[in-house]
Amino acid sequence: AGEAEWYAERCTPTYWVLGNEWEAWLLPEPSPSSWKMQIPEYAAFWNATGTAILEVQPDAQLVVGGVVSGQIWPVEEVWPLLDPRPAGLDVHPYSKSADEARELLRAYKAVLL
Repeated sequence: AGEAEWYAERCTPTYWVLGNEWEAWLLPEPSPSSWKMQIPEYAAFWNATGTAILEVQPDAQLVVGGVVSGQIWPVEEVWPLLDPRPAGLDVHPYSKSADEARELLRAYKAVLL
């Protein structure tokens, strides 16, 4: 949370994407750019970091870090654990056709509403 506060004091982005591909442990191949955080671990990271950012920048919009697995259930499980509430979800629909990406985005949207 210390780094988040430092950035929040010096930068004023409208949106903060917290993490990157935290559920990449579901991928069949390792991804070196992914964080690979289990659901409780990501929720703890989110809650601490998001709170620290909002203390310094109350109008910040917090976005769940890019999901990459194409699986809906990790988002369904983590979403209720996140406090402060997310403003959105970053999605990485790699290897999806336009129709597949559209369906995936609809499925994620259903979780968020």
